[in-house]
Amino acid sequence: MTTQFTDPFVSTTKFEREVSEYQKLTREYESRGWFLVQAEFPIVFVVMAARKPKPSPLVLGVLLDYSNYDTLPPSVRLVDPLHPRAIQGF
Repeated sequence: MTTQFTDPFVSTTKFEREVSEYQKLTREYESRGWFLVQAEFPIVFVVMAARKPKPSPLVLGVLLDYSNYDTLPPSVRLVDPLHPRAIQGF
């Protein structure tokens, strides 16, 4: 976990706004194979599926860490799509 040095109110407010904007476009993202699994400040967990072949396999998980957002951009880590832990070699 990252040490929080940005005002937590600012980071939390912006986090909630970003998640809300994502949720408004849920159908669009899901049509691309992006599925929001969890959003609990400061972490967002999204899994991504390949659109081809059928059935669509899950191929990637992404953890976004919004600690210190807006002072710093969210950090992005590629993770196992079934368990949000780091993939070896990334």
